[in-house]
Amino acid sequence: MFIVEGKPREAEGIVKIIKESRHDALQVAKDFLEQGLPFVSIIGDDHVYTIEEFSLTIINDPSAYMSMCPRCNGCGWVCENHPERPWSGKQACKCGGAGMPCYVQSERWESPPRLPTGFEDDDDATRH
Repeated sequence: MFIVEGKPREAEGIVKIIKESRHDALQVAKDFLEQGLPFVSIIGDDHVYTIEEFSLTIINDPSAYMSMCPRCNGCGWVCENHPERPWSGKQACKCGGAGMPCYVQSERWESPPRLPTGFEDDDDATRH
């Protein structure tokens, strides 16, 4: 049994949901993030996990983990202004800020993340 807890910035409004499986608990945690709850934790195994720590307990295959990543939703990039939000995809941050590599994924990569589809380098400075 896992208790998924989502907390807003205010003291009121804490949401708790109980799930039996790790996968279901992770999905609820991702849903909380998508709803804008900035603080999400998962309680289970006699431990309180951040969503990133909990994700690592269920998947050992890095490619599978990318699709489950709670921050980038598998795109490999997060918003520089709002690093808890993906930079591209359906759940992308709409603030218009720059993207940066997902910090959750960066420890697993042997090389920098792939560039998003349609990425264009706007740095036209001559490099020497």
